[in-house]
Amino acid sequence: MTDLIIRGGSRGDNPAAVVSYSKHELQQAQQLLGVVVGHLDAAADALGEAYGAAQSLHGFDAVISAGLAGRLSVTLTRLRYLQSDVGSLIPALALAEGHYDQTEWEINNDVVVLRDQLEGFLLSYVLESAGPYPSGRLAQDFANHWPVYLTATLTLPLGRGGAAAGRGEVFERMSGLTRGEEHGGVASSSLTERFARAIGWGSEVGRLTARIEVVEIRETEGAAGGLDGGAAHGTMRGSMQDLLANQGAADQERSGPGAMAISSTKTAARTVHTVSLPGTQTGDGSAPEENPWGVGGLVDGLTGDSRHATAAVLDALQGVGAEPGDRVVLTGYSQGGIHAANIAANALFQQQYDVAGVVTLGAPVGATDIPESAFALHFQHAHDAVPGATGEPTGTSYNHLVVSSVEYAPGQSPGVDADSTLSDAHAPKNYEHMAMRGALSGDPDLERVYGGLAGVYAGATSTRRYSVSLRRDPGAVGARPAQEGRPGPASRGPASRDGRGRPN
Repeated sequence: MTDLIIRGGSRGDNPAAVVSYSKHELQQAQQLLGVVVGHLDAAADALGEAYGAAQSLHGFDAVISAGLAGRLSVTLTRLRYLQSDVGSLIPALALAEGHYDQTEWEINNDVVVLRDQLEGFLLSYVLESAGPYPSGRLAQDFANHWPVYLTATLTLPLGRGGAAAGRGEVFERMSGLTRGEEHGGVASSSLTERFARAIGWGSEVGRLTARIEVVEIRETEGAAGGLDGGAAHGTMRGSMQDLLANQGAADQERSGPGAMAISSTKTAARTVHTVSLPGTQTGDGSAPEENPWGVGGLVDGLTGDSRHATAAVLDALQGVGAEPGDRVVLTGYSQGGIHAANIAANALFQQQYDVAGVVTLGAPVGATDIPESAFALHFQHAHDAVPGATGEPTGTSYNHLVVSSVEYAPGQSPGVDADSTLSDAHAPKNYEHMAMRGALSGDPDLERVYGGLAGVYAGATSTRRYSVSLRRDPGAVGARPAQEGRPGPASRGPASRDGRGRPN
């Protein structure tokens, strides 16, 4: 498949540029053409032998063989021409591969030179963005270089020549010093990190973020069939369709505001709990500070390492009967993906549960400490600005892959999409489409990680599904430490449970 761009795995963290065909496909085509030439050689030898045999016939058969020999001669001539044409394609593909490497180097070099300049940012915006929203890479650049862009914009009236322009360039250089060391500045931390610390402090003082309480745990009949609806019942097997179904069950339209979905699957080894967290929720009728997935949840994820969300998930897992050492797979869309990655990287969470997998969709994950033993897939549409909002590229490793694409789901396009309040590329349908295309890609790294996630559920015998309703308590600012005992949820819902909060 040519529409998926993959970082991590055996290829490392240096993907090829976005082109119609990957370098791997060009190399594979050369090998296949070599095999074709070999088959053509064998066919030509066989035809040559048949031609010689036809000419050696005598008597009555010679009349017949003359016509046959003529036809064989024409066929052999055409085959030799075909051999020559196919053979000439091999060096042409090798030359294309060389041009590919040279072009990629030139593009990457130009990007490095221009990305911290306003002109380069605007040019990339015109070339990369499919609509009014910037791409994910441009969002990263803006997060890291916005003082320079802002200063350059304010000094545009000074012109680009003469003493006045020189003063403008001085202002730009001075503003550039505020950036982190990795981006040409002098600060030890990035602009995003410093901004996040300030926002986090202000949010705690203003009680925008606060402790999250489990209100109700309700056992459900089945999970929604993917991010876009449908129904999925039966035992989870860890396929991408299963994981997307559980993610769909956390959607606000299906479980209400402030909910998350948990599926507990018994396997031959241990129970696997699939925890799915939704995206940012607004306009749901509840007080903004009470919905854990509102603006406060976004701040908690980006500035507080999801400490409140982590405590809530620990409470919810205890509420559905999870035992220490059980395996956990976390999935999340947008804001939910931030929390999923942060929870997986939380040391206290890792002490209590075995983090086996993480799947994020359209989330600004950045660099995290997700265990290398866990299989991780991060899906990020190339035209979606959200994954680049933190200014950091998502970390990769052998078991942690970033999958990107410029393709839209059927019925979706770079135009305005009602399913997303941020950008058309951020629509859940596009991420479900990308994740399912990845399952069919044939890419060896994707097959290995998809298979690893499915392997977590090996020997699955039964699955119980739960919808967990949560509420942020604005009167409780401090997060409950993960090691403290946790009271049970306020209401257990219709599920039958024993005195310890575990399902009977």
